[in-house]
Amino acid sequence: MEVKIAPARGADGKVTPDGLPGGAYETDPPVEWTGPGECNQELLVPLHGFRLAAGGLARVWIVVQAARPGRFAITGHLVRYTQAGTRYRQLIPTGYQGSVSRTAPFTPIYWAQARCLKLMKPRVLPGQHLHQPQPAADG
Repeated sequence: MEVKIAPARGADGKVTPDGLPGGAYETDPPVEWTGPGECNQELLVPLHGFRLAAGGLARVWIVVQAARPGRFAITGHLVRYTQAGTRYRQLIPTGYQGSVSRTAPFTPIYWAQARCLKLMKPRVLPGQHLHQPQPAADG
C-alpha cells in the first residue's frame, strides 16, 4: 500500500480550486478535467516528515492494489502523529469493501481523468486501462 498527503493549498487551510475533491482516482497523482483544455492535478507529498499547521487541512492519498482474487474490507485508517512532543493516534473510520475477480467486466478509466492523461502525464495505476487490453496471443 502506498500513502501520501494532499495538503490544502489555501493560506487559510481551506481547500482551493487547485485541489481535487476526495474520491476514487485511477492515476497518480490524481487528475481531473475542469474545462476545455484544462485539468487540475492534486499536489501529493510524502507522508513521512509531513508537517501540518495547527487547524490545517490535508487529505490522505492511499493506493491499494489487489494481490489476488477474493473479497476485501478496509474498515478505516489509523493515523499517528506528534503535536508539541505528545504522540496521538486517530482512527479515520472511512473504509471500503468489495471483491476482486479475474472475470470482472472491463471498466475503462473515468473520462474526466482520461482527458488529462496527455496534458498532465500522471502515472496510470496498475490494472487501469483506457481501452480493454487484448488477450495474449498463443504461440
